[in-house]
Amino acid sequence: MTDTSLPNHQSSAQNSYVDSYSPPASGSVKPVGGSSTPPQPAGSVPTSSTTSDPLAELEKALSEYEARQKQNQAKHQAVVKQAGTIPSTDLKEDPLAELERVLDEYDRKYRQKPGAQSTTTRSTSVQSAAPAQSTPQPKDDDKTMTADEFKYMLKHPNSPANTMPVAQPVAGSSTSSDAGKDFPAADKEAIEEQNIFELLGVMKADEHEKEAFLDELQQALWEDFLDKDLALLIDDNQLKEIQALRKKTDLTDTARQEQLIQKVEQLVPDIEEIMLEKALELKEDMVKERLAGMKEYYATKPDEMTKIQQAEQHILHGRWKTGAQLLNTLTT
Repeated sequence: MTDTSLPNHQSSAQNSYVDSYSPPASGSVKPVGGSSTPPQPAGSVPTSSTTSDPLAELEKALSEYEARQKQNQAKHQAVVKQAGTIPSTDLKEDPLAELERVLDEYDRKYRQKPGAQSTTTRSTSVQSAAPAQSTPQPKDDDKTMTADEFKYMLKHPNSPANTMPVAQPVAGSSTSSDAGKDFPAADKEAIEEQNIFELLGVMKADEHEKEAFLDELQQALWEDFLDKDLALLIDDNQLKEIQALRKKTDLTDTARQEQLIQKVEQLVPDIEEIMLEKALELKEDMVKERLAGMKEYYATKPDEMTKIQQAEQHILHGRWKTGAQLLNTLTT
């Protein structure tokens, strides 16, 4: 397990734990091209706004996201409703466009929630099929979970995303009974086992773009935990200490983050389990947002809609891998 020292948020592969949960670092990503560009349905991408430098475009989108957070909520919702307006000829130009859209929708939805639902009690249990030898080792009492370890959970609990082979898409299956069909083993279908980029159909994005997105994703989860969950897990005096620490201006960002992480881990011993469950819940929600966007986009195309409905049934029955592979046949 690594020590409490966290990488700077400017690093593409390892950001501070609290910037991310750095804890994992990750906030939402805005659709590429700015607030004037509507969020996009699954597999869709910006049109002429895409530049020859995907990483620069992603950084631009992140900056625009921060500005957009200050806008009126009603305007934000109106922009989200415009999803699904990008022409089909542009579906494959930017592999991160859909990732940005679904994360934007996640952020919109969760910032409206009065509190977390399934991650706010100390009795939270997290099921994982990961073998002991391939998962991160339990942390010592004097160490914090690092940004890399949290990204490890988001990507895949058993192996890093950059070494995990992406499965080939499966052919469309019949809508009849699933009996006798050749699906991957149950432990390979669980949401815990899925790479978030394969679930969202953005396997072609380069590693720098993936790391940047995960950093923002971690930050969104961490801030959601601090804003919504933490108050339900500690007393008022402890919460005031955390709030005061978050507002301190006489520390560097890194120092403040490290102190904040250490303090939260002292007060909430099972923070790792809580954040893992939040990450899994986020994966589920983002896939559901992807499904909703694809249904809207392909509403007038019966063949594509049939595949989407089949994929949805797989997902409803816990076959996340098969469902994602089927969706990916429409966008790859």
